[in-house]
Amino acid sequence: MNSYWLRGYGDPPPETVIVVGMSRDFVDQNFASCELAAQLTNRSEITNGAIGVYTGVFICRRLRQPWPEFWKDFQSFG
Repeated sequence: MNSYWLRGYGDPPPETVIVVGMSRDFVDQNFASCELAAQLTNRSEITNGAIGVYTGVFICRRLRQPWPEFWKDFQSFG
């Protein structure tokens, strides 16, 4: 899973993105349109280490910058 970044975003680039583990500010800054589709929860109220405190699931469209510029910031293992 951590090597997914190497495969890239595809051609043509995606028009719709499901964003998990990012803040509302992040999605609003990077996409022209984002709607909150779900809120991740669990009965034990344990923080998910992969997403931290950002539990929103957003459906986002119309990236505000070119995909190559946006994508280069998502390599977290390498």
